[in-house]
Amino acid sequence: MKKIIWTTSIQELSDTPELHIKNTREVIPSWFKKIKIHEGKNFLDKIKTVKTCPSFAEIFNEGFVMLSPVDIYINVKENYYEWRIPSPLFRLEEHPKEQFLKFANIPNASYVSKFISSWNCITPKGYSLRQMPMFYEEQPDFYVPYGVVKTDYSHEINPQLIFNGDKKEIHIKQGQPLAIYVPYKRKDKLNLSIEDYSIHNRKIKQSSFYTSGSTFRSNYHKYN
Repeated sequence: MKKIIWTTSIQELSDTPELHIKNTREVIPSWFKKIKIHEGKNFLDKIKTVKTCPSFAEIFNEGFVMLSPVDIYINVKENYYEWRIPSPLFRLEEHPKEQFLKFANIPNASYVSKFISSWNCITPKGYSLRQMPMFYEEQPDFYVPYGVVKTDYSHEINPQLIFNGDKKEIHIKQGQPLAIYVPYKRKDKLNLSIEDYSIHNRKIKQSSFYTSGSTFRSNYHKYN
């Protein structure tokens, strides 16, 4: 069976399980856990909530989450920023605006930094990781942008942090989720084909019945 390996050279982090890379299903937002399958006071008022939506349950059941291994403090100045991390084992590296922000149209983005996390990921040959920002988490001060790492031969995972808004002091807490990483097989390339609906009508209707019926709802509970 193929496996994905996460490892760190920092023994202190290696010896702290609560700060290890987590399966995404272990970091489901608390607001989503609290939602009921139906909402409403009586039978006539009841409506299905987002908890029955396949897209939500599926994203919470794939990939891995990197947590911040330390507290990160950022003070944003007019033309630069300062950072402080209470450990010499981690650091931020600034990406000058001439590298990215000068050209990208990203509203409210002030600075970009790379977090040297110490995590390394090793995937089987032909597999990469997609880096994505945390789903449905309230992180108004920063986010980690979408990216791809060919982790079958480039193993360091150092996420970029894009600081938002005009807040002058930002605190990323130890244990706070930073980014999601989803492995995929690069060689599985698909060619785009736009085809007549009638050719696939039966299959599409069967799929619609599956996702709107009770089958999916009963399967969801194993993710919660």
